[in-house]
Amino acid sequence: MNRSSTKTILLILIISFLPASLFPQPSLTITVERALEIAFKENLEVKKQTLDYNAALRRYSNRYSLFLPSLVTSGGFYLNNQDPFWRASISASLSLGLGMDQFTSLKENEISQSLAEMDYLLIKERLSKDIKKLFYKLLLQREQELLLIQNIDSAKDRYEAAQIDYSRGKISEYELLSAKLSYLTILPDLEEFRITNRNEKARFLRLLGLPGDTDFSLQGSLEVVAVTVKEEELIALIKEHTSLTKQNLLIQQRLLAIRQLQNRYFPRITLGVTPSLVFPSREGVSPLTITGGSGGSYLSVTVSADLVDFIPLSAQRERIKTAEESLEKSRIDLDYLLQEGEATVANLIARIRKAEGDIEVYTLNLEVAEEFYRIALTEYNYGRQDLLALQDADVRRQKARVDLLSRKASLIDLIIDLEYWIGKDLF
Repeated sequence: MNRSSTKTILLILIISFLPASLFPQPSLTITVERALEIAFKENLEVKKQTLDYNAALRRYSNRYSLFLPSLVTSGGFYLNNQDPFWRASISASLSLGLGMDQFTSLKENEISQSLAEMDYLLIKERLSKDIKKLFYKLLLQREQELLLIQNIDSAKDRYEAAQIDYSRGKISEYELLSAKLSYLTILPDLEEFRITNRNEKARFLRLLGLPGDTDFSLQGSLEVVAVTVKEEELIALIKEHTSLTKQNLLIQQRLLAIRQLQNRYFPRITLGVTPSLVFPSREGVSPLTITGGSGGSYLSVTVSADLVDFIPLSAQRERIKTAEESLEKSRIDLDYLLQEGEATVANLIARIRKAEGDIEVYTLNLEVAEEFYRIALTEYNYGRQDLLALQDADVRRQKARVDLLSRKASLIDLIIDLEYWIGKDLF
């Protein structure tokens, strides 16, 4: 083996043991679907709620343990001070209690499991809304940054052209200074914009549960299709929203709480079996030797009830009244949530229709601004327009581009809010 081969092998070995963090990692391409997939797996709030949901599932799976009997064992050793005889005893008690509260607890476990599931779904739905909004906000900022860079390049080109025209005596010093000021004024805007964009990207990564230094790029578009679903159909979907489903479960829980309080009026039956075994010492036998024993067992049936609860002015009656008032409040909350949801959906639909109309207007406005700039540039090249007129036309064109992008982003934002309330994807 020659020396160059040895060096190559050593170099390969050294590189193989270097940490992966020293090598550039490929950029992660994220679509909105991929962003949701990552967040549902890595987001800290989702992980926390998943633990709560799994705990509720375990409790629900073990719900019939309420009917298991209880077992109590005991033992004792007795010694008579007047003679050397002693006695030892061992006993066990097996008891099973039966009451209405056990059957009520079964239903309580079922409702608690359903509530945990609703909390889990609500976390995912809210997270989905936040991620979608931030995803398209970052897409908008990406387009805005490109437009801002174009504005800076255009302002720089106009300033350089103005310097040439000024040297040739074609424009005044005022026009030259105006072109320079336009260029220098817009430069800090780019850095300020990038600071804001970095903060939004960091927040996006936190929502996804990814490290803050993750390099990623977004894949998506601000173009959306019109919402064609009828308003009546969209408003009807609000009744299936997770928050309303959860409120219905809370109402069931309030009803169950009243039933649990009423269960105290029913007697509770306890069945018990207590076998025992006694080992006495006998005359002439060493006290430390067990020679035999005798035992017995007995069966008990106990019926218990709290008679105080039947008194009209007892605390139990007040507790039931308070529980009934809590039930009524929960029903009022359900009506309020439904009314608020219907009003919100109706308002969102109206704003979406307006935003769709605005996009048509702003699209036409951009076409006019582009044509106006083309004419101003031609007139400037032929000397029939000054530089200020060209600058004004370019500012109008860039503003029309930004306005159109902002309107598209606003439409997407409204549609995402509507999706959250109706639980249905619209684009």
